[in-house]
Amino acid sequence: MQEFIARHHEEVAGTLSGFDRVVFRGTLRRIAYLEGMQHYLRANDVLLKDFGDHVNGVTEQVKKGVAGWRAENWATDPVPALAAGEQRRSGVYRTTEGDPDGQKRWRRLRRGIADFHRRAELSRKGAERYLDAFAAVDNDKTLDEVIARSRKHAIWCGKRVRALRPFDQDQPLLAAVARGEFTLTGFRNRDLQSFFFSTPANSPKEARRRSAWTTRQLRLLRAHGLITKIQGTHRYLLTDTGRRVVTAVLAALHATIRQLTPLAA
Repeated sequence: MQEFIARHHEEVAGTLSGFDRVVFRGTLRRIAYLEGMQHYLRANDVLLKDFGDHVNGVTEQVKKGVAGWRAENWATDPVPALAAGEQRRSGVYRTTEGDPDGQKRWRRLRRGIADFHRRAELSRKGAERYLDAFAAVDNDKTLDEVIARSRKHAIWCGKRVRALRPFDQDQPLLAAVARGEFTLTGFRNRDLQSFFFSTPANSPKEARRRSAWTTRQLRLLRAHGLITKIQGTHRYLLTDTGRRVVTAVLAALHATIRQLTPLAA
């Protein structure tokens, strides 16, 4: 985030740290007027005298649906995972409730206000990661300078790893790890499999084969320093080097001849 602010300090008036929230407000236009509501009630066989009970029931269904999704997703992984090298996970280091003298360990964030400070901290780190991704776009190095190291073989765990081929067979891999949904929480082996295999594995042997193939792709990226593993998880994040390489390669691939010609002159 500091890199982003430094590059754009003239346009940045200040920074705020807080919770990440997006609130969508709108109207169901089909039932936002009298005739529309009457049509809805007739279609659902709801009498006017039962209107109150009906809308209360629908409200409860919506609440239960949201609560179920929240319990399955938000409560178990309520905020983005932290970057590698940070020992803390997406939770709070505390004792169990009602036992202030008990053993502390990493626990899920509570829904109340008790862990607001922790939520703010994790939200700030998520915002920093987004801004770091934006900052990678603004770079004065040439494409050749950015990808030069990746185009040579590397050594990983004592073994030779081939050079990266960003404009050939490795281009789909770079495009996959650069997807926006992975900027905050990172990606797993199985997340990448969905981009390279259109159908589910038809046998355990095939599932292992696909997992092993994806593991080799992850090893290739790790060997060249493009991704790093989040400690204590099976997730990976782009490094600063990886973000610059991927951004440069994808930008070059999506540039038009009209855009590139003046730069080559």
